[in-house]
Amino acid sequence: MAKTIESKVADTILERKMKLEIGGKYYEVAPPTTATLILVSELVAQLPPYKPGNYLGRNI
Repeated sequence: MAKTIESKVADTILERKMKLEIGGKYYEVAPPTTATLILVSELVAQLPPYKPGNYLGRNI
């Protein structure tokens, strides 16, 4: 069963560890903290608007 948004938020706030598989190896990592999510949100808000078909300032 898929996790609810409430469950995902609780996992983040409580910093519950999760397992990731990368290249056939498993790693146990903690999700980003609430503070990290807020900082990333702040940085994303400063990005220029996304324009489909525009890659690195060039139209393709």
